[in-house]
Amino acid sequence: MRKIIDILDEPADHLLCDGMFTKKFFKVVQQGGRYKWQLKTPGEYQQETGTGATQYENSVRSLDELLTLYPVTQGSTEMEDRRAFVDLLKCLLQVDPGQRISPLQALQHPFITKAHLEEEMDTS
Repeated sequence: MRKIIDILDEPADHLLCDGMFTKKFFKVVQQGGRYKWQLKTPGEYQQETGTGATQYENSVRSLDELLTLYPVTQGSTEMEDRRAFVDLLKCLLQVDPGQRISPLQALQHPFITKAHLEEEMDTS
């Protein structure tokens, strides 16, 4: 759960309120006069479940880092393709189902249609 939050950000409170397993990973804390969900620490999780949190080595901390993981020329066609790919990933991995891209919208996304490369193909 911690890695998901690191990469995609914490789900909105209204989603956590409706979640079946929210209380397994989150606790309610008072913040500025209102109550908010907060991810449990690895120690709190272990104390409540008797299971230690799994540690993962991951060099990617956000989807945007995929743009800079392997160096390429900023103006290159590959970089445009990477930007479109990362945008599609963000749309597909949206935690809120109301905000998530539909299958039809995904099929029309520039990464799938390669619309972002049309100008480059016209000049090649």
